[in-house]
Amino acid sequence: MHYTWLQWSVFVIMTFQRATHNSMIEFAKEGKSDFPFPAATVAWTSQIVTVFAAILLSYFMHDGMHGVKHCVNLKGAMGYGWVAMWFSVGDVFEIEVNRYVDSATYTVLSQSKLLITAILMLFIMKKQQSVLQWLLLVVLTLGMGEYVLCNDTQCTISPTGISLAVIKVLVSCVGSVLLEQKMKSDTQTPFLAMCAQLKIAQAVMTFFYFVARDWNFLTANSFNIFTGWTPRTYLLVFCGFVLKNLLSQLLLKIMDSLLKNISEVAAMVVVYFNKILFLGGMFRFDSFVASLIVCFAVLCYMLDAGEQLKRQKQKEKEQQFAQENTHTLLHTHTHTV
Repeated sequence: MHYTWLQWSVFVIMTFQRATHNSMIEFAKEGKSDFPFPAATVAWTSQIVTVFAAILLSYFMHDGMHGVKHCVNLKGAMGYGWVAMWFSVGDVFEIEVNRYVDSATYTVLSQSKLLITAILMLFIMKKQQSVLQWLLLVVLTLGMGEYVLCNDTQCTISPTGISLAVIKVLVSCVGSVLLEQKMKSDTQTPFLAMCAQLKIAQAVMTFFYFVARDWNFLTANSFNIFTGWTPRTYLLVFCGFVLKNLLSQLLLKIMDSLLKNISEVAAMVVVYFNKILFLGGMFRFDSFVASLIVCFAVLCYMLDAGEQLKRQKQKEKEQQFAQENTHTLLHTHTHTV
């Protein structure tokens, strides 16, 4: 299979963006055990900036003010209310989790989304996984457990952090399913307008959460939401969350499923070495092997799922072809009689 230079460029961008995003969250701690700011301030600000970025891009890419009107369609934004609630919780949890675990551990634990998605599909959609896929999910779970145990002595890992990471993954899985359903049902709205409408609804949800949870922080700091921010925080907002929001769906349209899967696996390895090179981590062979086990389990699972989907589509085509042939034969037989 041959890829163009554009696809390879997107592959490199997505890999390093995914990796550096998680590393920047830990980097924003300024070497301390906790963040010097409430998590919701970063999440809310990044959502507002994403809205303005989407509007600006839409102005130049979709007929000027006509594209802008699509972005600020409040009725469309209200349609994303239920989806936005899940994504708002996910963004806040993404920072909260990193209060208790380091970026490399969080990235590895994030791969539990495959197991959670499989369980959700089994109980909600009654869709079974193959025997090989269940075995790979077991290997994935064991690899994550081994990684956590290997790193327990060299970084801060707590049951609270692990629990929050799993909840964050569960919230992301539900939000992604709801977003996919919403986007498939709306074929008229341009992508950038969808992104802006989602982030408008998400910003409203996050604002109410922020005010309810951090009211004392706001009043103590004269309602200055940037209290505690440093240059690292601004880096996290613009090069982390905003870039992730704009790239995660827009650029994935250019990449096929194989490159997307390899990109996700490669990002785990990059995060691991980011932790060692820039965030004071120590290289340990046992934890490195555990992370590779998780990487290859994820890659094998995704490849098998892709092959299974291809076989299913081929089977559907064959059944459709057989039905058309049967219909043609019956039609010919009727005319002959």
